[in-house]
Amino acid sequence: MKTWENLGIDVSRINKQGKTTCPKCSDGRKKQKDPCLSVNIEEGVFNCHHCGWHGTLKSRDYVLPKEMGSPLTEKTLAYFNGRGITKQTLDFCKVTEGATYFPQVEKERNAIHFNYFRNGKLINVKYRDGEKNFKLYKDAEMIFYNLDSIKDSENVIITEGEIDCLSYIEAGYLNVVSVPNGANRNLDYVANCFEYFTDKKKIYISVDNDEAGLILQEELIRRFGKDICYIVNLPFKDANETLIKAGKEELQWAINEAKGLPLDDIQYLNTVRDLMLNQFDNGKERGTPTYFDPLNPHFSWKKGQVTLFHGIGNFGKSTFVYYLCLLKSIFDGDKWGIYSPEHYPANEFYDNLIHSYLGRNIDLKFKNRCSRDEYMRAMDFIGKHFFYVYPENDNPTPEFINGKFKELIIRHGITGCIIDPFNQLDNDMGKFGRDDLYISHFLTAEKRFAQKHNMYKIIVAHPKVMHKDATGAYPCPSVYDLHGGSMWVNKCDNILAIHAPKWHEDKTSTERMIDIQKIKTQALVGLPGKATVYYIREANRFVGEEQKPQEIF
Repeated sequence: MKTWENLGIDVSRINKQGKTTCPKCSDGRKKQKDPCLSVNIEEGVFNCHHCGWHGTLKSRDYVLPKEMGSPLTEKTLAYFNGRGITKQTLDFCKVTEGATYFPQVEKERNAIHFNYFRNGKLINVKYRDGEKNFKLYKDAEMIFYNLDSIKDSENVIITEGEIDCLSYIEAGYLNVVSVPNGANRNLDYVANCFEYFTDKKKIYISVDNDEAGLILQEELIRRFGKDICYIVNLPFKDANETLIKAGKEELQWAINEAKGLPLDDIQYLNTVRDLMLNQFDNGKERGTPTYFDPLNPHFSWKKGQVTLFHGIGNFGKSTFVYYLCLLKSIFDGDKWGIYSPEHYPANEFYDNLIHSYLGRNIDLKFKNRCSRDEYMRAMDFIGKHFFYVYPENDNPTPEFINGKFKELIIRHGITGCIIDPFNQLDNDMGKFGRDDLYISHFLTAEKRFAQKHNMYKIIVAHPKVMHKDATGAYPCPSVYDLHGGSMWVNKCDNILAIHAPKWHEDKTSTERMIDIQKIKTQALVGLPGKATVYYIREANRFVGEEQKPQEIF
């Protein structure tokens, strides 16, 4: 079993995460600078920013391939030569061949072996026979093809297949990789190569000109961010067809002419022309359902938008928000990064989600307590869809938190992130002179982050002061009860308040009113209004007036 001690990593001065000296490279360096080994004790992972040494304490079930295969035969070299790929390029990437069993045809056939390396070690092999049957080495770890060649490069080209990768190498680009599993939205392999992309300044995306390629392109952009992604437009279907029909100069021209994605300033109609025509033909993208009937007429989830949930403390804001997120995870597979210091420690945060997921309590004192098997099943689901952010800094800045969210986007493909509450973030209101000007600046940055990564952005906030009315009740707050008042209205796409209307007369009342106070794009998301829901304590869920908790999922 791996431990920090037997790896030689000193974590004595690290609480949860931080930096320490790297046992692999620090002793051999004449000048000792700041510690270079990043360590996350809770996740059990480490990465050296100087020598690249990285790993985890957690055991992995990955299997390593036993062999690379045999040298290429003249017949196979002739095949690649017909596709514009020389022996020099094939040797550079250590392409081999050999007899391989393909379950698709239930036969053993001679196959090309595309060998996947990381730090010089064989990690995986993709096999391809003469009829375009593919398979990866069983139970091996998925990584990018040609990964080691981008380690010291500021820029990288990402292709859809190994032969496209070889085509760019033939054109003089060594800093090129291929995805291991073709064009789809499953980018779990990015987490296995995360450290190779943290320092990249430009990422050129060169995928097939078809629907599947565009899906892959969209997800790569979302993971790495619009600001560093450049789209390569090829005159033919893919890089290899371009190499064959137009030559390596055409690939070089395509890279030189690759266009960055428009973020700010002037955006000409031609840059969004195809999008506009697609929306005209097929309709604009509408918000996706909440799977919570009382809310659906008023609100739906739309990526790229900022949604504010606010209300009086202890009235159930966070519980309601996390319940909505849980429904999205269950029905649509969405993943969430959540900064919620008020729900520390992490085990309590995750236990509350598990309670909602199972609809049964986990505590020993309750009769409807779940079984251990149910608890472990729920842990597996919640662990794959929710990621709790808790910095050592008690008052992190919004920039710091968004940096952690970006790591989660790249590593785990989160589709939404939550700041709960806004009041717990460090701010620089003094620099702006007034809280409304600071909040304007903050919300502008949050909106850009949501649009840049095409994700749901949620902010939870408490009112600054609440006053009772003549009956002794607290009225449902508006955004003008928050610091910065009108700026929340101006900058947020959607605003919802969660209120307990009967709390003043019955502290045990489970009735909650959801006041949908603003919906910016009403034709696509929903209409403002009010919805009455009820909190079911034993299930840690919310229901509508006609629902029972067991009917939800």
